[in-house]
Amino acid sequence: MYCRNCGAYLKDKDTFCGSCGAKQAPIQNVQTAQQITETPIQTGYSSGFGQMGFSSKINNPAFAKYIKKSNQWAAIFAIGLAVIAIVGFSIYGETGSEIRNPQAFYYGLGIGGMFLLIALFTILSKKSGKTWDGTVTDKKITRKRRRQNSGDDDSYWVDYTEYTVEIRSDDGKVHFIKV
Repeated sequence: MYCRNCGAYLKDKDTFCGSCGAKQAPIQNVQTAQQITETPIQTGYSSGFGQMGFSSKINNPAFAKYIKKSNQWAAIFAIGLAVIAIVGFSIYGETGSEIRNPQAFYYGLGIGGMFLLIALFTILSKKSGKTWDGTVTDKKITRKRRRQNSGDDDSYWVDYTEYTVEIRSDDGKVHFIKV
């Protein structure tokens, strides 16, 4: 059985979903596995289980707060490392014999700048990261056949099943997952 709220797999005797915590009610008219495999697949997706493939938690304010805090800590950590590098190389330039100031200070600035750039790219990549969050709009099962090489100029045919799921993201783009 599956959770009506989030679509997670549940054991028949579970009264609460282990994934989202929703209380489960007995499901009426449950199809057997044989009935499901004999039922033709329909385009479009609707189910009594809610929208599988779409998480309402992505719009949760706690998730946005987590991303913001994560970016802040990345920036603080990078600034700390940059300051340590600049101060460390400056001190080494005054006390060491291999590199003198201002050359040591410039090395510290270069390494500190690299730490800051890495943090900047990390923060920007989180903002432009792809998400597969969306609504399942279509699903297909296709039986296919392909030629498989066995090595010694021999080949044979292999039958397989290809599963395709179409997902429409919040920005209107369509993504396909094929297995």
